[in-house]
Amino acid sequence: MAIITSIIPRQNFELIGENIGAILKLELENQKTLQNFADPVNVFSERLDAFDKAEEIMINVFFDSFNSFDNTQKSSQGNVSFFIDIYSTGKSSAIGDGGLASASRLHKFLGMCRYILSDSRYRTLGFAPGAIGGVYVDSIQIANIEQLDASYDTMGRISFSVKLREDGILETGELMTSHLTGVKLDITDKGYKYEIIN
Repeated sequence: MAIITSIIPRQNFELIGENIGAILKLELENQKTLQNFADPVNVFSERLDAFDKAEEIMINVFFDSFNSFDNTQKSSQGNVSFFIDIYSTGKSSAIGDGGLASASRLHKFLGMCRYILSDSRYRTLGFAPGAIGGVYVDSIQIANIEQLDASYDTMGRISFSVKLREDGILETGELMTSHLTGVKLDITDKGYKYEIIN
């Protein structure tokens, strides 16, 4: 027989991942309008399919880990890590080098994503106060991708940490009306020993 009789709600780390992707999509589309750049804004969540060179740029948000450090029966607090992977491609032409174009686009999108995620107006990622204690861009790294053709693929990863609290529901106990025991704890020369009370 199951002990938990209520529906387990979606956890905060699940919702945070979705919010990160939604925030990036919204703000990057806005920057596309403001800056008038032609690059597409392709943002995905937990995508496993390989990057298609025809996409030009692809952003993938996915959950990495949750490390808790302050646990009680009611809640757990800890750091949740997400990766924001950005893929870019470029082609050489008479007017420019494909590798430089790909790297330049990658750096631009890494910079915009870092700026968006670090903006103080997104310090709670849209959640009610108390659920999130802070957000941090931990690092940005560039991957070495082997070039198998003339597409000049580049890839970068943003490591993003969120300090959050996961809450649970405490079970209401029943009031103990009386407690009788037929055992007492006596001290002996060998230590404390339980004895039956007659």
